[in-house]
Amino acid sequence: RTSWMNHFDRQYSRFYDWNLYFDKMRYLLFDILPKNHNNYTFDYIRFLYALMLLAAHDIPSGCLNPNWVYVLNCENNEDALRQLLTRYDVSLSMTQDELNGQLHEIARREKRCLRDPEAEQIFCSSVTMPVTAAGEFDSTTLYISSRGLGLEKDCPTDEEKRWDAGYRGSRRALTRFLKQPRRALKRATSEMRSIRDADLDYAELLNEFQLEDLEEHIGDQELKMVSTTTCDLYHMERYTEQMEKEDGTVRTIIDSRMSRKQTISLGATALLCFLAGFLPLLFPNIATKENTIFALLITGGAIALLAAIGFVCLLCLRQVLKHGFSQYNGVMHEAENEVNGSMQAFSKYLSYACNVMRGYSVLNFRRENESADSLQSRILKKHLIDLQ
Repeated sequence: RTSWMNHFDRQYSRFYDWNLYFDKMRYLLFDILPKNHNNYTFDYIRFLYALMLLAAHDIPSGCLNPNWVYVLNCENNEDALRQLLTRYDVSLSMTQDELNGQLHEIARREKRCLRDPEAEQIFCSSVTMPVTAAGEFDSTTLYISSRGLGLEKDCPTDEEKRWDAGYRGSRRALTRFLKQPRRALKRATSEMRSIRDADLDYAELLNEFQLEDLEEHIGDQELKMVSTTTCDLYHMERYTEQMEKEDGTVRTIIDSRMSRKQTISLGATALLCFLAGFLPLLFPNIATKENTIFALLITGGAIALLAAIGFVCLLCLRQVLKHGFSQYNGVMHEAENEVNGSMQAFSKYLSYACNVMRGYSVLNFRRENESADSLQSRILKKHLIDLQ
């Protein structure tokens, strides 16, 4: 302590330099009791209000010179301070009792709560977001009908012209159909924005266990959402490749079919050749009536059999053409099913996403908007912590 005793002014000139302090500073020395002393608390309080007195009042500029060390002290009436602190402790204790009483009163209040079935029905029920093509689109325009096909390629209508018209119409219909999912998805997302928030009128009536059930429901919906597989809704290139392949097959079948003139010519030629083969049977049996009738019956039966065979061949050729139509329609049916399946997948995805957003809207509302009792309880508990 000898180093802190009074000295001559010249002995203070290098104090800040010896202690590596900044220049132009003022130094105040306050003597305080050690912490293990009984009166340390009062001494520390005396130090604090001495600092407060310095901070609250203006100090003349000549009282504290730079680089000088001054003794700071404050005299006080310890008995009066003890009485003041005692009264303050009593007030704090009474305030603490009052706050605890208000907390108990809030806890005893009867709160209206939703029953578990009601809470589940209101907040845990799943919402479905439909993603469907517009009702004005007719999916039958994707297909080419095989009804009305004749036995020849130009009777009753020209099959090449019919196929050309049907193929062009089918491609245009597919282009329009592939636009529908994107438009349906846009409509569904717009509708989802209007229902993504749940009914919050009853949100503050949920208890902690019902909020826990809601969090589990949100987690389940999130898992289903990330597990849902979606795909691109537009595969025009792949569909075009398959359509052109089946188009070439159908055109090849049509080219291999006979026209009406070819059918008549071939039938007449076959009939003449067939009759020429039966002439040796007819001429030797003309002498007798019975033999002539028998020969004519055999010839007529053979001609009928030839006609039946020719008719069956024409039916088989038409069936091959129908199969080509069916193969093409199968490609279109696959495209339609794939697009519809993609829309259903997006419908599930948006439904799960909407359910998640509705659930989080309730949780965020409860976090941001506490009930009056909960807010009051939290404020009272904060006051109790400050008192302690």
